[in-house]
Amino acid sequence: MACDARDEAGCRAVVDAALDFGRGKIDGLVNNARMTGRGDFSCATLDGWDEIMTVNARSAFMFTRVTLARLCAARGSVVMMSSVAGLMGEQGLAIYSAWLIALAYSLAL
Repeated sequence: MACDARDEAGCRAVVDAALDFGRGKIDGLVNNARMTGRGDFSCATLDGWDEIMTVNARSAFMFTRVTLARLCAARGSVVMMSSVAGLMGEQGLAIYSAWLIALAYSLAL
């Protein structure tokens, strides 16, 4: 099932479909929605930041939030697909590199 990862209702619909398919159980979640928006940070715009963060960060937040209780009950896992840029940065990918790995560490704790 596909959805616009920027849309909360679409994310919820995907989770609901997964719950129906899994008979109320979810064993795993893979957050893999990404866009890069490569460019010089000095030319970055707030609209560009918002779009990248909505696809990359907000979608992971929404999917994880709506599945977390069921994942914990099933002793399931969350996989955050990221990039080497998230560990050490990369020229032109300052916005793309922000936060996802830290979120995964925090959730694990």
